[in-house]
Amino acid sequence: MQLQQLIEQLDSPAQIEALYRQYPQQFTELFPQVYQRYPEHLLVQIWYQRLFFTQTASTIQAESATQSFSKLIILSIVTTSLMKLPDFWSAIDSSWFYSHFAIEIELSALMIYFLMQRKTNLRFQIFIIAFSVFCFIWSAMLIDTKESDSVFLALIHLPLLFWTLIGLAFCGLGWRLSEMRMQFIRLNAELLIYNSVILLGGMILTALTLSLAELLDSSRGFADWYMKNIALWGWVTSPLLSCFLIEKSLINQYRASAILAKIFSPLFLITVIFYLIALALQHKSLYTDRDFLLTFNLLLLVVLAIVMLSIAENQSNRTLSHIWQWLNIGLIITTLLIDLLALTAISYRLIHYGMTVNRVVVSVSNLLIFIHLIGILYAYIKGLHDRNHYQFIQQWVTEYLPVYSVWTAVVVFILPFLFQFK
Repeated sequence: MQLQQLIEQLDSPAQIEALYRQYPQQFTELFPQVYQRYPEHLLVQIWYQRLFFTQTASTIQAESATQSFSKLIILSIVTTSLMKLPDFWSAIDSSWFYSHFAIEIELSALMIYFLMQRKTNLRFQIFIIAFSVFCFIWSAMLIDTKESDSVFLALIHLPLLFWTLIGLAFCGLGWRLSEMRMQFIRLNAELLIYNSVILLGGMILTALTLSLAELLDSSRGFADWYMKNIALWGWVTSPLLSCFLIEKSLINQYRASAILAKIFSPLFLITVIFYLIALALQHKSLYTDRDFLLTFNLLLLVVLAIVMLSIAENQSNRTLSHIWQWLNIGLIITTLLIDLLALTAISYRLIHYGMTVNRVVVSVSNLLIFIHLIGILYAYIKGLHDRNHYQFIQQWVTEYLPVYSVWTAVVVFILPFLFQFK
């Protein structure tokens, strides 16, 4: 079945039903493209809900809480066991193992959790798992040397590739849809909030447990055992438990990320404005101070995350006042200014100090962010005058995300070869 064949039958419900019954798998895979082209078509909207209703984070009710929680516990135990491989097998160097695999193992657990929760076809699941296994093999092959900047950059970008795989697992067969990608952005904010609260509670519980053990004169050896087993299991389980709680809370349409966006958007705007003023008054140089430039880029990434979260939440509430709309535009403009300053500083360092893998990665990353922000600003300003234009804002924010994933793959798989693993 071809995409055009499906589009031609949009005005015939009977023919659409016949196509679905004849080619159920192809129909499901092609339909996201139809939805992207005709989102206002009533029949398309109905079929979208029929096909992807159980895949949205706010409507997962296929399994009981007990079944989901049981899967979570089993997955957390398996993940913890993988984390303890250096303890089980003395031949594995622990520092090498954790630097290459610790974060990736944790992210893989999240990926598998969403694969188990979503109803996707086997081929889609095999692709995600196979690519994750390839990433693990590639990470093991990378020579861990302090002199190799390209290997170091590949290792720190690998978690971003796994973040892409988590996004695919979360969105399921609807990964092409802007709405599903926007839900994934919201999930990241929710996950940060829930995980921070759970980890804070775990730290308090650990401190109390060790203190009580010390009072009972049984702390000798207990603290070490507790940290290597119970604390490690809690650290591994925390993001999985967060996802479980997020899905249950989203069923009730409660989102902590909405509160986060409302609070921190104005605060970050004020902070960044004062920071730029202080930067101008104190004559700090981004061009010669490398550490200052790195901090500046970190600020850029944080503010960009707040911008995307704010837009994601605004999309779920299209009755915002003009004050909030202009506030978001102000945040986007200040972020653009930060990125522009960073680009000029990086260009200066490239011209005067030569090309290195670090400067290439930072310069291209900043350029990609700059293009993304320009498009967001253009779409947002048009949205001020056209309420129906919000969909274009959402599409620009989400459809640009694969660009970051492709660039991450380049950093991980190609740049080490181009710079001869130096």
